[in-house]
Amino acid sequence: MNREQLAKKQANYIATQMAFDETTTKRFTETYCAYQQELWALGPNHKEVPTNDEEAEQAIKERFERSQQILNLREKYYGEYSKFLSQSQIQQVYKLERQTMNRLHKHRGHNRKNHEGE
Repeated sequence: MNREQLAKKQANYIATQMAFDETTTKRFTETYCAYQQELWALGPNHKEVPTNDEEAEQAIKERFERSQQILNLREKYYGEYSKFLSQSQIQQVYKLERQTMNRLHKHRGHNRKNHEGE
């Protein structure tokens, strides 16, 4: 499953859990997938381990910059969600998204362990 398919599946899962109507589900899915695409466009957050203070300083500054970019995206899409979801719905969406991501990370970690043992 590629990233776009995974994002759409996550969005549909959240929409189902939230019991959105068809119109809201469509709008939420489009908005959620757009957010994910912008997030992916920031690139991976994996960098080489710094070997000296100068590299460490640069790595820290890059992490701050990436964190700020992510925060800006979250604020942007909070504004988008606010156009068609209530505040309590947005809060619940964030909770479901976090749970979904935690399960995905746990599943990926489990799969990595299984493949390392082969």
